[in-house]
Parts: sequence; C-alpha cells; structure tokens
Amino acid sequence: MTFDPPPYPPEGHDPELGHPAELEQQRSENLQGSGHLHAGGPRGGGGRPPVPVVLGAGGVGRGLLWAVLFLLLAAGGWWLSPGDGFALLYFSGQLALGAACVVYAVARHRLDTVRLGEEAIVVVTRRGEKTYAWADVLEVSWQGSSWPYAGSGPVLRLRGGPFDTPGPNAPAQIAHLPIFGRAASRQAVDLLRRAAAAHQVPYTAKLIELINTGKRMPRLPGEPRGSTRGGR
Repeated sequence: MTFDPPPYPPEGHDPELGHPAELEQQRSENLQGSGHLHAGGPRGGGGRPPVPVVLGAGGVGRGLLWAVLFLLLAAGGWWLSPGDGFALLYFSGQLALGAACVVYAVARHRLDTVRLGEEAIVVVTRRGEKTYAWADVLEVSWQGSSWPYAGSGPVLRLRGGPFDTPGPNAPAQIAHLPIFGRAASRQAVDLLRRAAAAHQVPYTAKLIELINTGKRMPRLPGEPRGSTRGGR
C-alpha cells in the first residue's frame, strides 16, 4: 500500500490567504481606492482630500527661557545701577518689557493655528475663526518677531477695496503665533512658501517692511486695479 502526499501549492501561494491571482487582484483594488496624495492633491477622483498644513506655536520652551533670562538681566541691571544710572535702568526696563511680551504671547496665542487648506487659509484663535480664500490672495509674506515681541505670522495682501486691511494696498499680518528660534521660524516660512507656490501666489520676503520704507509700491507691476474679491 502506497501513500501519495498531497501536491505542494505553487510557489508564492499561501493556503490561508488564497490564490496569487486573487491576491494580486485584491491588492490592485486596494491601491485604486487608497487615493495616494501628491503635491497637486489626490490622484484620480476617488481619493481622500489633501490634509491641510497647520502652522502653530513652536519653540515655546526656548521662548520662556528667554523671558527668564531677560528678567534676570533686568533685575541685575536694576540692582547694579547707581541712583542716577538712567541708561541702565532704561535698559533693564526694556528687558522686563520684552519678558512680559513673550509670556503674554505664549499665554494668549499658544493655541492659535493657521490652516493652509486647499481652498482657503483659516486662522483659528480663541475669538473664533477667520477665513481667507486663496482665490482672493494677491501676495504672501511672513512677519517675524519684533521688539517688543508680539508673535510671528503670515502676511496677506488681498483683493478688495483701496482702504481694506488687509487689502491690495495694505498687507497685514493675520496671526500672531509664538514661534521662537531660527529652526522653528524657518520651518514655518518654508511651509508657507510651499503652500503659496502650490496656489500660484507670489511670496515676497519682508513685504510690509519693503512697502513701509518706500522700496516698492504695494501693487505688483501689471496688477489690475479693479482687484475686487470673489475670483481670480
């Protein structure tokens, strides 16, 4: 009496998973329904919508350390200054003011965010949300920290009337995010640049400073004056 062993399954076949042809068909169906994302959004019409880029607080621990250092220097200057040492007292007062501004910015704006979505820029603060459609954005910039510290954030120049702020003649900072340190600032600016480029909106560094110092006019060359909101 002889015993014939059962035939071995073909190479690459797992009895628990099924036939290779069935696996390949299932894998193909999964890929078609997964909706892989790329720079321009989802491929095909059945993919998921792109995830918006979110800008928020960064380097907060570093900023609070700066505030503590400012307070220590201010206290030291106050203690070491002679009775008529106005200059040193003034310097100490400026350091104390800077520390207070840093703490205020962190306490008030640490939860604020700027969502760079597919259709609009959405600023979320404790007061609520404000939306700026990409179709209305003429130019984008970034406002870094200044003295005394008030927070960094995107700057927009929008379609609208001649006296609107932000508007075509008056770019304005739309958020005050507590971002500290070069690395965090550089990352936020890079994300904003990429979002602007994806929507074919020009990015100009230090836009408010250029306009305030008279180095350029608010409007770009060739830009129509009737730039009302509601479409590009």
